[in-house]
Amino acid sequence: MHKQLLLSVAVLLGLISSFSAEGREFKAKVVGITDGDTIKVLKDGTEYKIRLRGIDCPEKSQPFGKQAKLFTSGLAFNKDVSVVENGQDRYGRLLADIILPDHTSLSKDIIRAGYAWWYRQYAPKDRNLAYAEADAKLDGIGIWGSRYTQAPWDYRHNQREDNKLRAHNYFNKISQSTSVRLTQ
Repeated sequence: MHKQLLLSVAVLLGLISSFSAEGREFKAKVVGITDGDTIKVLKDGTEYKIRLRGIDCPEKSQPFGKQAKLFTSGLAFNKDVSVVENGQDRYGRLLADIILPDHTSLSKDIIRAGYAWWYRQYAPKDRNLAYAEADAKLDGIGIWGSRYTQAPWDYRHNQREDNKLRAHNYFNKISQSTSVRLTQ
């Protein structure tokens, strides 16, 4: 009875882990580049939006944002790649490592070229990305060669704060003009 229970639990755990997306690998063709750290791939007629794991490129409106997208496109667009899934982000995109046809990591290549930060918050133990960032910093290339760069997470935070302030000022202006009209 006890052996049967253990066997049942083991089988159940095996089934559960087989449905897990993390670590699953599949081949796909890169059919779109959204920005430096987000791509679209096509597998068996289904398109997947992929957020590259462990990196954060400048936003399109930031310095080096357009260059990061072009660099990613040059390395990956229209290529057959291996996608190693690593979960999903809060926007429903697959988080994944992309292995290029030459067996290199797309994320590592982007960081090494100076077009992305190692996203420590989401890949704290990835030493390959850490070393790639250290090399790019030492060489002073891309984002590391400019004094006008801002980490994208700080940039996004500042954009949200600016938007809140603009909305607050807008609604204050509306309420002031409404109260002026009411008193006249």
